[in-house]
Amino acid sequence: MKNEITKTMEKLLLVVYELKKHRLMPSMDGAIKILQGKTDEETLPLRKLKCFGLLISLHSKRAKMIFHQLVRNGYLDQKYVECDYFLTLTKKGMAIARESFSKLTPKKEGKAKRKTIRPIAEGVI
Repeated sequence: MKNEITKTMEKLLLVVYELKKHRLMPSMDGAIKILQGKTDEETLPLRKLKCFGLLISLHSKRAKMIFHQLVRNGYLDQKYVECDYFLTLTKKGMAIARESFSKLTPKKEGKAKRKTIRPIAEGVI
């Protein structure tokens, strides 16, 4: 990597940046859950983040590989806290994330999902 940041890399930096704004620090697994839009007890309160579900098709292995690449190239740092490594932005990563965040548009509320299973109405069958 010749200091070239791809759109995917920007999005990985964005999740760390946006969580930092909320005084949170993600592990790689936590950041991936948010980017993939996975909802569980940890991510439920974070569903309103701009970066939630930003990369739903990104596989976990690929995301971890890119996170490690960002660490090796000085965009992210890892802090060991309570038996896991958590991601933080370096000055280099912060500059890119701040610029990318200002360009990020808020996600649109999706239309209501169409029902695929319905109760049987009286007299239908």
